[in-house]
Amino acid sequence: MKTKKLFLLVTLLAMVQGAWATDVANETDLRSAMTNGTTIKLTGDITLANGHLGIGDGITVTLDLNGHTLSRNLDSPNDLGSVIRVEKGGTLTVKDSSGNNSGKITGGKATNGGGITNHGTLTFEGGTITGCSATNGGGIFNAPAAQGDTPATMTMTGGVIDGCNGKDGGGIHSYKGCQLTITGGTIKNCSSSGSGGGLMNCGNTTISGGTITGNRAEIHGGGIYCDNYMNMSGNPVITNNKVKSHKENLYIDEWEQVSVKGAFTEGASIGITPYEMTRQLVYGFDIYNPGLDPNAVFSSDIPGYSSYVFDTTRWVLMTPQDPQTYITD
Repeated sequence: MKTKKLFLLVTLLAMVQGAWATDVANETDLRSAMTNGTTIKLTGDITLANGHLGIGDGITVTLDLNGHTLSRNLDSPNDLGSVIRVEKGGTLTVKDSSGNNSGKITGGKATNGGGITNHGTLTFEGGTITGCSATNGGGIFNAPAAQGDTPATMTMTGGVIDGCNGKDGGGIHSYKGCQLTITGGTIKNCSSSGSGGGLMNCGNTTISGGTITGNRAEIHGGGIYCDNYMNMSGNPVITNNKVKSHKENLYIDEWEQVSVKGAFTEGASIGITPYEMTRQLVYGFDIYNPGLDPNAVFSSDIPGYSSYVFDTTRWVLMTPQDPQTYITD
């Protein structure tokens, strides 16, 4: 009986939330709804003709793409070429009630954040950001509005970032001091002419799920370039990413490390390329995963190396399987 009542309550809440959504099918109504702050559901494709959409200080918006496309359709990049900008103090949630991420944010070309520039609070739950480009963060740029300002916060629970490109961070660039949490979703087929084909991590990032695959970079980190603090647990998949023609998934820069903050679960798979092989790379693995072979989760992108738990401090190191057969370029 209690289960039935709970189901009815959840259904009723969903109906009420849907009833409160503002349906929009054109740019004028969309801009008006965003200015006021509300839940917005697209009922048609919209190509923005009057610049990016802005979410200002104190404004909270939930944007349901609802299977439709929101586009800038820009031919060349400019400083304000993002599709959406979340300003300091603004809050945006992007979702897609189509159920298959067919709703799209596309066509942005900017200095920072081709799809979305976030200076406030961003939650990406559903939909696809695709065909966007920027110098920093082809899909999303997560950063304070100005140096020393309030750090931005982003959470990715679902959705797809696909086929975006940038110089640093083809999919996402998270700036120093900013919070990025990834629990689900997919970053794929993105590219960087510098580092971080999928993700450029310069902030504080926690990854406990999601898939980062099929991305490329020219310098380091086809999947992720780790240039600052990173926590991991759960079942993230970071595989099949490349730098040029060789495998390079998670690149851990000099002095940086990955901290394990919970148990890894079935399906977790993370390829590692460190700045140097003879150093500790991952801290806390055995604390949360006693008895689990680190090679079940972490693999070396460099041939001839495997994972090893250094028991006294519970670090994961990469050690040669056969030093005599390992050849450096």
